[in-house]
Amino acid sequence: MSRPDTETRTVLQSLQLRWAVSCAVLVVLALGLVGRAVYLQVLDKDFLISEAEARHLRVATISSNRGVITDRNGQPLAASMPVDSLWVSPQELARAPESIPELARALKLDGAVLARQIARNAAKDFMYLQRHMNPADARAIIKGTEDESVARGLYAKYIGN
Repeated sequence: MSRPDTETRTVLQSLQLRWAVSCAVLVVLALGLVGRAVYLQVLDKDFLISEAEARHLRVATISSNRGVITDRNGQPLAASMPVDSLWVSPQELARAPESIPELARALKLDGAVLARQIARNAAKDFMYLQRHMNPADARAIIKGTEDESVARGLYAKYIGN
């Protein structure tokens, strides 16, 4: 009777040893993963932040012009044409009121009317001056402004219509 009892005890000890070794290996692996996570998130976080910004913070200009719409004979019915909208920061332009008449001449507007619009919107950051302009005209107005404060606060916005 002592023989089967010894074999049973040996098998039980062997299973207990296997269980202990398996648990120890799993604990070491878990500690290794936790240590690596702490290293990456606490000690080497600048690298991960720069990698995340490189992947997520990108500026891309995407032109989305529609195609030409044609009739059944292939004759064009409608086509997209790029246009610009000219806008200004009234706060910046209000700091240089001497440049408002020059801007009004370039836009072919009344200087007093433009000055009133700018004064009315002086608390805002954005105001359209003229919408749906020919892009060449918008660029000419932006380049033609001699006062640096006007050129800094005058922008053309592309609108695909």
